[in-house]
Amino acid sequence: MEDVTVLTVAGCDQRGCVDGVGTTAQFSQPSGLHFDPSSGRLLVAEVSNQRIRCVFPGNPGFKPVLREALQFLAEMEGGIAVTPLLSLIVEYSCGDGMQITAQRVYRLSFIVYRLSFVLFRLCRFRPLQLTIRGCRLLPVTWGGAAAGAVITILGCGTNMFRNGTGCLDAGFVTPYSVCADPLHPSNLYIGDATSIRYADTANDFVSVVVGGSIGGFADGIGSRAMCTDVSSLLCTHDGKALYFADSGNDAIRSVDPTTRQARTIVCVDPQATATVQSTSSLYNPHKFAWDRTRSVQAESALFITSATGISRLTLATKELVTCCKLGLAMPLFGILSTPSGHLLVALADRNSICVLDYSKRVADGPFELIAGGGRMLSCHDSESVVPVPVPVIDGSGGRARFSEPRDLVVSEIERCLYVADSNFNRIRCVQLPDHLFSLLYS
Repeated sequence: MEDVTVLTVAGCDQRGCVDGVGTTAQFSQPSGLHFDPSSGRLLVAEVSNQRIRCVFPGNPGFKPVLREALQFLAEMEGGIAVTPLLSLIVEYSCGDGMQITAQRVYRLSFIVYRLSFVLFRLCRFRPLQLTIRGCRLLPVTWGGAAAGAVITILGCGTNMFRNGTGCLDAGFVTPYSVCADPLHPSNLYIGDATSIRYADTANDFVSVVVGGSIGGFADGIGSRAMCTDVSSLLCTHDGKALYFADSGNDAIRSVDPTTRQARTIVCVDPQATATVQSTSSLYNPHKFAWDRTRSVQAESALFITSATGISRLTLATKELVTCCKLGLAMPLFGILSTPSGHLLVALADRNSICVLDYSKRVADGPFELIAGGGRMLSCHDSESVVPVPVPVIDGSGGRARFSEPRDLVVSEIERCLYVADSNFNRIRCVQLPDHLFSLLYS
């Protein structure tokens, strides 16, 4: 679609682990995304860097907002209809010499995002410079996504299994996925290969929910449960259940975060304890998403991408059915369901973001291209990390290029999709035109 625009939010051709703003930041195989609409933060799980990063609008060097400014926000924000977000760089000139840490910046991103709601409403697309108690806010772009600040919030960068005090001292092996705790949004669940970890950022502590340093397949409590390659995580809105894709065991499982009891829901292994009423196979499940179709009860079913296509799992009955069978030649990664009954998917070997009308599906689609397409592209050759020439990858619809997009999330406020473009080592933004967004989300 030519009226779709693809932009780079953060990352560049150089693979690495560098915090910064926009294209000064570096990633290495971003694989999992989580977008929190209440705070505007985009969480990124990086397999090769063994870290969790945070991308958000603003400048990572700012100082805290005063209590009076927060009270102003609380009074002004209520009842405001949020339109596409005004992206901001925030500069604080308090000059109080307060030490700025990654964790403090991460928590303050909640404040900045809510403040941007108010400013966007007030300025109505006009350039604005506003000073509140020594806090100067300068708009950079209007609508859509701008180059965001990137900070590391979890992980030491060493391939190891380590918990305990110090979020930046924690060791991860291959963190494929991340999601926020809905009861404590600054805290995170991380799917790390053979375990699920919990990061309490307020107390700077990382612990194990289930699993451990050794993979396997077993239900149980805490470290007695075993899993292999946790590739996707979803938490219910009340925080009472955490669902995860156990890719190495071809299973969809759940855990009670309070008791840490892990249970298998469905599994293709006939020896497994789960009861499967299935007309679908479930080999190597990658990502899943809630079925958000208007006619479906909230958080009652999952759409799942796997090596064989797309399946739908009804949690109450454990019924697993095939929605779209594609075969091993077309691996799938990210997926989203929309209220209109459409599915947004990241097709890895086609390097594209596509939409599928679930109500009109057939065995192999049909998929309609939104952005990307073309052969597999990479910023690096297969033998080294030396950059090789690549075409221009940002642009409109089909002219833009991805290289193995692994996950995607939606920001309904900004009317865009965020994509983990794994081989290009970037976080991308797919800006949806009004007519397409209205079709999918109105």
